[in-house]
Amino acid sequence: MIKKHKGYLNLLDEGKYCSYIAFHEGNKIDISNLRQYTGGGAGNAAVSFKLFGLDSSIFCKVGDDSFAKAIFKEFETFRISTKLIFCDPKINTASSFIFPSDSGERTILVNRGANTAINVDDFPYNILKNFDALYLTALSGKSSELCFPLLKNAKECGLLVAVNPGIAQLKLGKNSIINSLPFIDILILNEVEAAQLAESLSMENSIEFKGSKIKFESSLNNVPEFLLNPIYEKGSKVFYLSDFISTVIGCGPKIVLITDGPGGAFVGTKEKIYFHDIVPVKVFNVIGAGDAFGSTFVASILKGLTVPLAMRYASINSASVVTVEDAKSGLLIFEQIEDRSVKIDDKFFIEFLLS
Repeated sequence: MIKKHKGYLNLLDEGKYCSYIAFHEGNKIDISNLRQYTGGGAGNAAVSFKLFGLDSSIFCKVGDDSFAKAIFKEFETFRISTKLIFCDPKINTASSFIFPSDSGERTILVNRGANTAINVDDFPYNILKNFDALYLTALSGKSSELCFPLLKNAKECGLLVAVNPGIAQLKLGKNSIINSLPFIDILILNEVEAAQLAESLSMENSIEFKGSKIKFESSLNNVPEFLLNPIYEKGSKVFYLSDFISTVIGCGPKIVLITDGPGGAFVGTKEKIYFHDIVPVKVFNVIGAGDAFGSTFVASILKGLTVPLAMRYASINSASVVTVEDAKSGLLIFEQIEDRSVKIDDKFFIEFLLS
């Protein structure tokens, strides 16, 4: 089934309409605007940490091309150390073409380039003792082999370890994230990634399923839908958010953070699930919103803030990012976030006890 909607095609896919951007084959299509920005989860997070008032260094791999030069220049502008950036002249720097839509969503064509070519021995593990925390973003291709040894070494050095994996990494299941869970303090996912990890966990006989229920107060009439419906369901295996959080925490992490786009964000601990609604703004582009939320939450925890306040600060920074067309220019400094936080009504936040 096909229907037209604002210049897009909406196709019925698995029982629901999904929007697609379509092009006429063979046509030359004029574009009115073309801009170039640096991006990527690690880079976005590094800038976010720096603006929040924390010193940050970035480890990544790039090619020897104009994109790499732009990356080095931007990090130097933000006074972020580039000593751990590896340059490989035989590989292109990762790049993307981004097609924004009227809703603020985007379609991205990705060439992962050097991102897939990080070797396990490329990382200088001896430097970990000089840091307080490690924030690991998505690894793809061969680079995903770095996950386990890097997290294990970071944990042995006493670092706070936060991980925001990508969907490709999560599909590797036991060979990547599941084996690394004992070394993770804060696990950061979006709703699609959470469903993928739930599926992987359900297939592992060595993982103990931790069924938990949320204690709902009868006076609550605004319970988020994400709490009420399964995040993964196949046959007799059903994962609600409370089950998923308890199971993951049983494997090692102390905090599980899940963003649900316009549905807000959830943080699970051993005792509670916290919910923070989105801060209402006019959305221009959602690129970098998840990076802003995850990095700001972790930065807040590193500064000693409580989980509820960390969620509030993360919501504010993420909301600022979606009002601009790139992933960095909307990032706020700590004092700006602090000022805006006093204007956020308490109704945006709810906490639920787990039984």
